Amino acid sequence: MNTRYLPDDVVALVADRIQGSVRDLEGALTRIIAYAALLKQPVTPSLSRQALEEFIVARSPRAGLREIEAHVAEFFGVTVSDVHSSRKSRLVSLARQATMVLARELTDLSFAEIARLMGGKNHTTVIAACRKWHCLLKQGTDVTWTDKSDRRSLPAQALLAHLKERIRH
Repeated sequence: MNTRYLPDDVVALVADRIQGSVRDLEGALTRIIAYAALLKQPVTPSLSRQALEEFIVARSPRAGLREIEAHVAEFFGVTVSDVHSSRKSRLVSLARQATMVLARELTDLSFAEIARLMGGKNHTTVIAACRKWHCLLKQGTDVTWTDKSDRRSLPAQALLAHLKERIRH
């Protein structure tokens, strides 16, 4: 079988069923081609559905960046446009970093994709945020911020767990 060309109905099936990044699409197509080669059958929509059945069921639902941004911004009492801005206030920076960390964990987006979608930041900004939070989590450090004149503090792990819970529901 020539793996360079897939029938249009198979391409449409993959586009319809696979939501996510280019890596997800590539993985699905590779899986279909390997499945067809293993069974020594042509790639058909029926065979493609069989090949993708476990793949689609096995993937847990992933949050989208917009959903993450909305929940984090609401939690910290800032706007999504604040998170996308270059403002450096403690509260906005904290919301931005938390959004970046959660985006890496809860989506299939790369550092560069997250940076681009969050207001054209540089991918190294996302890497730095993830490294900083990794250290906070490893050391069990509390994260402190002031919102609406109240000083708040939570362990970094509890803060991220709380935000993840809000995003999932």
